[in-house]
Amino acid sequence: MANSSIFSKVRELVGEFEVVKVLDDAQTLNTTSDEVDVQNAKNLCLYTVGNSTPISGGTVVIEGSPLSGHGGTWKSLGSITVPAGTALGAVAVTDGDDGFPTRFVRARVSAQVANGNIDAYLIVQR
Repeated sequence: MANSSIFSKVRELVGEFEVVKVLDDAQTLNTTSDEVDVQNAKNLCLYTVGNSTPISGGTVVIEGSPLSGHGGTWKSLGSITVPAGTALGAVAVTDGDDGFPTRFVRARVSAQVANGNIDAYLIVQR
């Protein structure tokens, strides 16, 4: 039996890619994941997958902050309009000339997911 708060922290290290499940059965507006330290990351990709075929909308953003535990508004780095049904949605963030633009990232539901819920996965390339 999986506890969703524990399950959302499960990490799998595969070569130079780290896969982190950041949202588990999320739907509600402004649901945020735990922050993930992406120090020394080259690229990030956030994927969403719907958990039921009737899903018809919603938006998930990947946000960054230079500070752990930042209580204010985080900087939006990209967004995914959740595709219908169980299709995958994705957004990528790459490092700039001066390195990666943030130290910590999180996922946030910025528009309610309609008719179901989603999981979100962060892929970190180091």
